[in-house]
Amino acid sequence: MKLRLKAKQPEEGGAVSFFWDAPEPVSWKAGQYGVYKLPHPSADDRKDRRLFTVSAAPFEQSPRITTRLTSPKSSSFKSALDHLKIGDEIELGSVGGDFVMENPETHHVFIAGGIGITPYRAILKQLEHDRQSLNIHLIYANRDADVVFKTELEDLAARHLEFNIDYVLEPQRVDEGTIKELTTELDRSMFWISGPEPMVEAVEKVLKKLNVPLGHIKTDYFPGYDWP
Repeated sequence: MKLRLKAKQPEEGGAVSFFWDAPEPVSWKAGQYGVYKLPHPSADDRKDRRLFTVSAAPFEQSPRITTRLTSPKSSSFKSALDHLKIGDEIELGSVGGDFVMENPETHHVFIAGGIGITPYRAILKQLEHDRQSLNIHLIYANRDADVVFKTELEDLAARHLEFNIDYVLEPQRVDEGTIKELTTELDRSMFWISGPEPMVEAVEKVLKKLNVPLGHIKTDYFPGYDWP
């Protein structure tokens, strides 16, 4: 399906959101990703296809990509995306992924690294729209306090006392000590990890060391990003 760019919006934390018009309704669950194709000259070794989280909640109806474009290792795909003009098109293939909310009544710990916040933004907004409890503790790791979606997230926390946020900023790390300090419900929480692949792998190892059952860990890897 061809999507047409209808708006481009700078976000906090140096990210940019791209909003798309579709010729027919697009269905997705909050937290899922889309497979996009954008042919462009001088494509790098990852060619013209990328996976991006749909950072919009389904009730918002318009598909949305939110990404950082300023990394020294930004791909040729991201450069082509950044140069699109309003009205230009991108191709959306399949939409999928199991990084979705199944039981809002359970206590959830969302661990985000940098741009890995995008699926959580969709999930949180959809839960609020559906009048579900935001029984969630967000642990958000970033290089500095300029985090993506900060205003939206803190507005959600102000409206929902059961939703709380802890920021873990460099030189802090989401390591065993941090998780023990911030999380008191290791035995009954569902843990989600989303962010650069090295960060997700490292945090998953910590959770396993802390005896969190495999069935209580969900992961979402963002390739192509470094993590200190």
